[in-house]
Amino acid sequence: MAEAAAIAAGASVIKAGSAIILGNLTENKNHRRALVNNMDWIKREMEMLLVEAGVGDGLNEEKSYGGQVWHIWAQTVRELAYEVEDCLVSYKDRVTCRSDAPWYRRMLHLATTLPLRNRLGRRLAKFKERANEIIQQRIIHVPSSPGANSAPATSIAKITYTKPDKLEGIGKPKKDLLELLDLKALMVQPEIVQAAAVQPEMLQVVEQEILEVAEGQPNKLKVVSVVGFAGLGKTTLANAVFDSPDIIRMFPRRAWVEASTHGNTRDLLMDIIEQFKLLPIGPYSTQSPDILAKHINTCLQDGSRYFLVIDDLQTQPHKWNAIKSAFPKEGADGRIIVTTRIRSIARNCSSTRGCVHHMQALDRTHARTLFLREVFSGSSYCSDDFETGLASILDQCDGWPLALLDIAQLVKNSRENPLGADCQDACNKLGCHLDWLKTQDLETTRQVIIDSFNFNGENDGHRLKTCVLLASIYQKYRQTKWKRLLGRLLAEGESSTARGQFEELFNRGIIRPQGIRQNSDEFKTYQIGHVLLEFMICKQAYRNFITLIHNDEHISYGRKTDSAVRRLYLSGKTVNTRKMVTPESHKKHGLSSVRSLTIFDHDGDELVEFGKCKMLRVLDVENCNKVKDTDLQKICKLLYLKYLNLRGTNVKTLPRKASNLHNLQTLDMRETNVDIELPMEVLILRQLLHLFGRFKLPPKVSEVGEGHPLLKLLETESQLETFAGFILDGCNGFQHIMSSIRTLRKVKVWSGSTRIEKLESLAPSLQKRFIEGDALESLSIHFGDDSLDFLNSLEGPCALESIKLHGKLPRLPDFFFDGSHFQELQLSKTGLSCEDLSALQNLGSLLYLKLDEDSTIFVGGTFNFRPGGFGSLRRLCIQTPKLPEMDVKEGAMPALLSLELFSDDIQGLPVSAIKHIEKLSEVVIYTSVNAQTRKKWEDEAQKHKNRPAICVAQSKNTSQGQANN
Repeated sequence: MAEAAAIAAGASVIKAGSAIILGNLTENKNHRRALVNNMDWIKREMEMLLVEAGVGDGLNEEKSYGGQVWHIWAQTVRELAYEVEDCLVSYKDRVTCRSDAPWYRRMLHLATTLPLRNRLGRRLAKFKERANEIIQQRIIHVPSSPGANSAPATSIAKITYTKPDKLEGIGKPKKDLLELLDLKALMVQPEIVQAAAVQPEMLQVVEQEILEVAEGQPNKLKVVSVVGFAGLGKTTLANAVFDSPDIIRMFPRRAWVEASTHGNTRDLLMDIIEQFKLLPIGPYSTQSPDILAKHINTCLQDGSRYFLVIDDLQTQPHKWNAIKSAFPKEGADGRIIVTTRIRSIARNCSSTRGCVHHMQALDRTHARTLFLREVFSGSSYCSDDFETGLASILDQCDGWPLALLDIAQLVKNSRENPLGADCQDACNKLGCHLDWLKTQDLETTRQVIIDSFNFNGENDGHRLKTCVLLASIYQKYRQTKWKRLLGRLLAEGESSTARGQFEELFNRGIIRPQGIRQNSDEFKTYQIGHVLLEFMICKQAYRNFITLIHNDEHISYGRKTDSAVRRLYLSGKTVNTRKMVTPESHKKHGLSSVRSLTIFDHDGDELVEFGKCKMLRVLDVENCNKVKDTDLQKICKLLYLKYLNLRGTNVKTLPRKASNLHNLQTLDMRETNVDIELPMEVLILRQLLHLFGRFKLPPKVSEVGEGHPLLKLLETESQLETFAGFILDGCNGFQHIMSSIRTLRKVKVWSGSTRIEKLESLAPSLQKRFIEGDALESLSIHFGDDSLDFLNSLEGPCALESIKLHGKLPRLPDFFFDGSHFQELQLSKTGLSCEDLSALQNLGSLLYLKLDEDSTIFVGGTFNFRPGGFGSLRRLCIQTPKLPEMDVKEGAMPALLSLELFSDDIQGLPVSAIKHIEKLSEVVIYTSVNAQTRKKWEDEAQKHKNRPAICVAQSKNTSQGQANN
C-alpha cells in the first residue's frame, strides 16, 4: 500500500510538473510566435505616444495642456520608451543573426538563442500591457491637448517688448537703419528740431529741408529687413523709425501691418489698402491676392511716397513674392521695413544682401541703465551692494532687453528696497522662475521662448526640439563646436538629418554663431543665450532628460531624485558618484540605466565605475586626466557604445579589446600626447565611421601583398569614412589603407620620423584617390618643416573638394591647375612668395582659401589681385605676422563675402581697397590692431554699399597668453 501510494504521489508530481513545463513551453512558444508582432506594435505605439508626450518636453507647454497631470503622464511615457529602447538594443545583437551567414549557422543560432528569445518575448508582452495601461490613463486622467506641434494658445505677436519711455541704446541701430533705407540725411534732423523748439521760426526751415530731401531722392523701392531673436527690440526699432516726425512728413502714405495676426496674404494686403487710403475696388472678400496686389501697384505708380512696416513676418518665400509684387520697383518712392526672426526670410525679402540689419543685444552700459530704471522707477543709481548682484544679472541676460525688463520686475517686487542678494537669488533660481509649473514669474520671457519653439506643425518639429535640448547641455559643459556635436546627436539616436536641423535652429536665431562670425552663414562654434540656456537646462533636469551632479550636489531643479538616470553630466569634485546616481528606491537601475555620460572638469579621486554602465551609448571624458589605460580596459566592455571621446586624457594605448565595441561609430583620441598603435581589429569594426588621433598603422598591414586575406577583410568589413589621421613612420601600410577602404572620404597624414624620399609609394597611393567616383572629399597632409615636393608628381584632374597642406613647397603643384575643381584650399608654412601664390587666382571653383605664412619672402612681397581673379572665392583668410603689400584691382574677387586678416599689422592692405570688393559682407581683424586703424576700417565700411561688418577676433598671441595664465 505504501509503495503504491508513493508511486501514485510520484506520478502526481510528475504530472503536475509536466503540466507546468508544458504550460511554460506553450506560453514561451506563444510569446515567440507573437514576438515580431509585439515588437512592431510596441514600436508603432510608442512612437505615437511620444508624439503625444512631446508637449511635455517643456519647449511648447501651456497651462491648458493639462498642467501637472499631463506632465506626470508624459514622463511615464518617456520612461517606458527608454526601457523599451534599452530592451530592444540589448537583445538585438544577441538574437539577430547575420543575413550572409551559412544556413547551418543560422539554424544553430536559432537553437542557441531560444532562451533569449523566450525572455525577449515575455518582456515585450509586459511592455504591451504597460503601454495599454498608459493609453487608458491618458483617456481617464489627462484632458485633450492640441498636440505636440500645434501653435501655443497665446501668441507673442502683440506683446510690446520695450515701452517708448524706456528705450536704451536705440540711437546707433536707428542711425544704421536709416542709412540702409537711404535716408541718411534725416539723421541730422533731431538737432534741428531741438533748436526749433527754442526758436519756433526755424520750424518752417525744418519742413523745407525735409521736403528737399524727399524730392531729391530717386523714385525707387527699398526693402530692408531687421532680423534677430524675439525680444531683441526689432519692433521697437522699427517703431522708432516709423513714428519719427521726419518720416511722417516725408511719406504721406504710411502703414504698419502685423504679419503674424493676419491669417492669409489677402487679409494683409487689404489692411495695407485701408491704411494707405487707396481707392477701393469692390468687395475685398471676393478679390484674390493677385488682384489686390495689382491694384496697390497701380495706385502707387502715381509717384506716391509711402512707408510700410511688415512686423514679425514668418511666411514662406512664395507668399512674400506675392506681397512684394504689390509695390512698384520704379515710379514711386517707397520704403519697406520687414522684421522677422528668420534669417532666410530676411535675406529673401531684402533689396540686396547688404540691406539686412542684424539686431544686436544691448551693450553692458545700456543694459545696466535699462535694468536700474525699471527697478528704481527711472533712477539709474544703485548702492555698491546692489551693484554686486547686478553684475550677475547682466552676465545672465547677455543684453537681451526682454529678459532684463522681466527680471527687473521680479527683483523690484521682491521687497520695497531691493538688495544685491535679491539679484543674486534671481540668477541662482532663473531656471525655476522660467518654469510655470513652479511659479508665475517671468511670464513674458517664458511665453516668448515657448513661442520661439513653435515650428508651425512642421514634421521635423520634435527633432528640432530634441536637437536644441542636446545642444544646450553640450554648451554648458563643452567647447561648442557644432560639427563635434553632430556625432553625439547621431549616437544619441537622432536622425542623419541632424546637420540640417542644427542649421535650421541657427536660421531661426535660437542658436547663434559664437565669436567673430556674426553675419555669416558659415561658423564653427555656436552659442545659446544664458537665459534660454537656463530655461532648457531646467526643463531637461526637471523632466529627467538629464541628471546633473556638481561638487557632490545633485542639481535637480526641484525634480525628485529617485528616477532612473539616463543622461549623466558630472563636474567638479564628486567623491562617490555611484551613491549619487543610485538612490535607495532605484538600486536596480543605478549606473546600468545610464545611456550618456559626460565628465567635465572633474578633479575628484574617484571616477564613475565604467563597467557598471552596461547600456552606455555615449561617453565623453574629454580633458579628464583621471582617465587612464586601466579605465579604457573597462570601457572596452561596453558593448553598446557608439561615441567615445578620449581627447586630452591620459590614455596611452588602444587595446585589442576595443574590437568588442561592435556598435562604435566615433572614436576620438586626439591630444593624448602619444602616438597610439592602432590594432587591426579596431580598423575593421563594421560600424566605425570616424577615427580621430595620431595613430601608428598596424605593422602587419605593411607586411602583406596584394590579394592578401587581410586586405580583403579591410575591403569588405571596414566602413571608415574619416581617418584623421595616421603617421607615416616606417610603415608603408598607408597604400593598402587608401586602396582597400573604399569608403574613406576624409584623410589626414603626418610625416613622422621617416624621411619622405623613402616613402616611394606615397604619391601613387594618393593618385588612386584623386579619380572622380572614387575620390576622397578631403585630404590633409601635415609634414611640419619637411618638403612636400612629392606632390609635383601627382597628375590632375583632382576630384577632391578640400586640400590642406602644411610643409615646404618649391612651387605650387601642377595638379592644382590641371582640371581640378576643389573648393577649399589651406596652405601653411609653404615658404612660397606672393608672386607664386597669386597663381591661385586661376582656380575657378575655389570657395575658401586660407594662407598661413610667416616667411620673409611672403611678408616682404606684393600680392596683386587682378580683375576677375578668384572669381568664385567667398572667404579669404590670411594669417601672417605682417600683411604683405596687397593691391586689389577693381573687379577682383567678385564673389567674396568674408575677408579675414589675422595679422597684428594690416597696413599692407589699404582700407580703400574694399570698395572694389562688391559683395563683401564682413571683415575680421585682430584685437591687437590699433584703435586708429580699426576706426579707419569702420568708416570705410560705412561707405561701402553693403556696409560690411568689422568683426574683431582675439589675436593668436593674446589667446596663447591667456592659456598660459
